[in-house]
Amino acid sequence: MSHADIGTRVRALRYEAGLTLKDVSKRLGVSEQMMSQIERGVNQLSLLNASKLAEMFGCTVDDILKEVPHELGTSIQ
Repeated sequence: MSHADIGTRVRALRYEAGLTLKDVSKRLGVSEQMMSQIERGVNQLSLLNASKLAEMFGCTVDDILKEVPHELGTSIQ
């Protein structure tokens, strides 16, 4: 899975949770710019932050990192 695919999944989970970029970045302790770069696939999501996101979104790290079928990956954006 590419950084962009992971970022797309993180963005979709954030939207589903009704959280803003500011909400998530504050809870993770990263800047909004960094969180935006993760969602756009510019920066890599660390395993520690993947774990924190999973807890925040009520899912597993595997749910964040797993392959998304192409037809679903395009509809999540």
